[in-house]
Amino acid sequence: ALWRFDPVVRFRGEMEARVIAPAPAPRIVLFGSSTTKDALAPRILEGELGLPEGSVINLGIPFGTPYDALFLYRRHRERLSKASLLILGLDECCLDARHTFQAHAPYCATLRERLDYFEDPGTLLGWAWRTCDFGDACGWMAESLFRRLIRKEKKGIAFAFSPDGRFSPTYASDAPGPATLDPAERARVGWTRFALSRKRARVLQDFAAMARADGIQIL
Repeated sequence: ALWRFDPVVRFRGEMEARVIAPAPAPRIVLFGSSTTKDALAPRILEGELGLPEGSVINLGIPFGTPYDALFLYRRHRERLSKASLLILGLDECCLDARHTFQAHAPYCATLRERLDYFEDPGTLLGWAWRTCDFGDACGWMAESLFRRLIRKEKKGIAFAFSPDGRFSPTYASDAPGPATLDPAERARVGWTRFALSRKRARVLQDFAAMARADGIQIL
């Protein structure tokens, strides 16, 4: 029950029900983080490629990593393996050993996966002591109660499609207005201290091997 307070796990559940389930035979499947989720619009891609509506689905999730892509593909392999092409978007942090956040590792990772795929000791400890796995969910539960009981906010997270086919969460605290980001500065900071994680790279290799075993091209 605690997992329903985690916005990333909730988003994944909504996406499974509203994006994956209605797509019996997608041609192109997009995986990645919020960068992929926000940047690649299924309806626009379909129009440019001359594909029928529903041929492209975007499964990018907030903070998504190669493990999250592997998790989703394996969980829905029968349906997603009908695609011709998988595209995986990678932020630099996805393969950076300093980046320890894993959206679905506490939710579903086996002991073998925790040993093979993750450097963070907390991920391994969570397999034996589930309280560690529930840490983020407990934090989100506390924040949700604070917003509802103290701030009297009635709305939390809502999920909706944009006209171009992107599926995204919106938060009650979101404020409309311009936003700016300097990608050059972000890249400079990210790559200056980048430390390649061989375990993250292994996740990527295993995901690619699974897709190729199903006869699917992966980019």
